[in-house]
Amino acid sequence: MPQSHQLHEGQTLSGDNKDYLLVAPLGQPNVWTAVDSETQSSVYIIKQPAPDDSAAASWPNFQQEMVMQELFKDDPAIRQKVDQIPPSKHGEPPRIVLEILEGTAWDARAKRPLGVGEIKKHHAGYTRGANLKMENILLSGFNPSAKDKNGATLVTKLGDLGIVIPPTKGVAQPLTYRAPKVYFRHSITPAADIWSWGLLVCHLLEARAPSISNPPTPSPNESNFTDRGLYDDLYSGHGLHSQQEQSIRYALANDYDLASIQYLR
Repeated sequence: MPQSHQLHEGQTLSGDNKDYLLVAPLGQPNVWTAVDSETQSSVYIIKQPAPDDSAAASWPNFQQEMVMQELFKDDPAIRQKVDQIPPSKHGEPPRIVLEILEGTAWDARAKRPLGVGEIKKHHAGYTRGANLKMENILLSGFNPSAKDKNGATLVTKLGDLGIVIPPTKGVAQPLTYRAPKVYFRHSITPAADIWSWGLLVCHLLEARAPSISNPPTPSPNESNFTDRGLYDDLYSGHGLHSQQEQSIRYALANDYDLASIQYLR
């Protein structure tokens, strides 16, 4: 993407409904936090095409995301688009303005185990998607010190719709247990999603669910919430991704006796 089209702090962008003042990048150069330029109070997320999206082809991946946002408009389980910034005559790309939530399920599980009511809130939000990973579940209303864990104040939404494709037609790219579709012949199927959800629930309930291959370190203070847990800590070297994937394959095969499952043979 040309240097002139990159977002920067203090930049003002004009949407269909209001103007926005960019504040800071949010982990990626094409995703920024912003505020209402007039009141500087309400906070939003502004996203534009990724640097590797093809400008010559009118940013096809970003255009697909915009289409998906329209298809799921007003769905309470999806993070909503609240405004859009049309492309300029100078060749600047389109941008979308998204609502912001307080954190993610990954943030929450680092605080404490979640209650059954809170898990149900997560599950309700995931009936729309198959991208089962905690970084993609956005949360608001999570109280780490709450005694009542019924989830009454919890709001959960999918944060990223990704590239929407027909079931079993896509190739899964992520690594490790949080997206174990890579171990199911790369197919996005109910079998993979059920496994993903089961492991995710264990992780949220226990905060650091042990595996046979990766037992927890004894601690006098219940769970060690600073540990990433499950199979994320299994391979800590500096080798290739293929080495990490192989170590996880061995652990999963051992913990779940995968050799006995006909589907995986």
